[in-house]
Amino acid sequence: MTKKPFYQESTWTLAPGQSHNVPRRSDFLSCLEATKPFKVQIGEAPETGFQKGLTYTSEADFDSVRIINPTDETIIVTLGFGRGGVRDGRFAALGAIETREKLQMRPFDIGGVISGADGIEYINNMAFISSTVEQVMPIDDMRQKAIFRNASETSAIYFYATTGARVSKYATVVAQPGQTVEILGGAAVYANSEEPTALAFADEVVHV
Repeated sequence: MTKKPFYQESTWTLAPGQSHNVPRRSDFLSCLEATKPFKVQIGEAPETGFQKGLTYTSEADFDSVRIINPTDETIIVTLGFGRGGVRDGRFAALGAIETREKLQMRPFDIGGVISGADGIEYINNMAFISSTVEQVMPIDDMRQKAIFRNASETSAIYFYATTGARVSKYATVVAQPGQTVEILGGAAVYANSEEPTALAFADEVVHV
């Protein structure tokens, strides 16, 4: 006989030492949320520890679950009950999750591609900076940082980062001749130079 699919979740608040019996025919039990570890008695089985992220599955149905707060604090518990092939696939983390972000450093495309002496095409990341403040990079939420190398021998280059429509009169960072500077984040970047023209190479580190 095929079981009729069923799923229900509920939340209970239990005072210190309190227990609560839940009459609900199921073949699995998941703890979606719990402010502290607690205990459950599933059917006629002995009491066992339970906590957020744990799931109990049984080949045979059980008719009830008793939730027990063995602590000296009030706890809040959310449980999911199901049967007939229904499962709760949501992820419940027990603590902090360590993630590793994937980053890529690449030349920033300022002027398309250029052909090298070897016949290979390269991204043109050369920015000719004038004495007038002009944008060299747009806003990009995927950018972790922008990197600029001042290739000029005599002129400093002033870089301005902004997320709005206006640019501050004070530079975010100044690159002296031959110096490499970084601007963290994905803000738009504007620049100008002390002399009429200066050359900078632009790279970026982006989330991929």
